[in-house]
Amino acid sequence: LPVIFFTGSLTAVLSCISGWFLARNGEYDSVTVSRHQWMGILTALASAVQYVIYRGFSLQQKQLHIIAAVMILVITITGHLGGTLTHGSGYLSKAFAGEGSEVIPRKPIPDINEAVLYSDVVQPVLEAKCYGCHGPSKQKGRLRLDMQENILKGGEDGKAVVGGKPDESLMIERIMLPLSNEDHMPPKEKSQLSADEIAILHWWISTGARFDAKVKDLAVTEKISPVLKS
Repeated sequence: LPVIFFTGSLTAVLSCISGWFLARNGEYDSVTVSRHQWMGILTALASAVQYVIYRGFSLQQKQLHIIAAVMILVITITGHLGGTLTHGSGYLSKAFAGEGSEVIPRKPIPDINEAVLYSDVVQPVLEAKCYGCHGPSKQKGRLRLDMQENILKGGEDGKAVVGGKPDESLMIERIMLPLSNEDHMPPKEKSQLSADEIAILHWWISTGARFDAKVKDLAVTEKISPVLKS
C-alpha cells in the first residue's frame, strides 16, 4: 500500500504538470479548465497527504476508509471535469442512455422555402458534426463554430468560412480531405458528414454565408433543390 499511495501521489503531480501545458493551447473552455485545474491540484495534494498519514500515523481502519472516500470523491469530480473538456458537456448521461455524442434531434421544417438557411438547416449540421471539437467546451485550433462572430473570425489556421468562396474556406477544404489525412474534419473516429450535409455547407458558403437569409431569397440550383427537400 505505501508503494501504491506514493506512486499515485507522484503521478497526480505529473498529471497536473502535463495538464497545465495542455491547457495553454487555448482550445478548451476557460471556466471548465479552471475548475478541472484546481480539482486536479486538490487531488494531488490529497494523495500526498494520504501517503504521509499512512506512513507516519497509526490510524484506525475507519479513519483510513474516510480518507479513501475523500480521495475517491475528488478523483471522480476531477475526472468528470476532464471528460467534459474532452467529450463535451453531458457526455456521461449520453453514454448511460446509449446515445451517440453526435446524435442531435432536428426539428421538422414544414416549409423549406420559409426556413432561415443558417439557423434551420446549417446550424443543426454544425451542432451534430462540429461542436464536439469546435463548440462551447473545446475549440480545437482555436476555432469555434457555435457563434456567428467566431465562425467569421476563423481559427489559428485561417478563415473557416469565406462568403461566396467555398473553395477558399478551410471548413470545406478540411471536410473534403481524404479520411486518412490527419487534417480531415471531422476526425475519422467521429461521425462523418453525409454527402447532403456537405452539399448544404458548400451551398450556404457559396451563397454568401449569410446568417439571416431565407431559402426562398437565395438562388436554389437544380443540384441543391432535392437536398433541401430531403
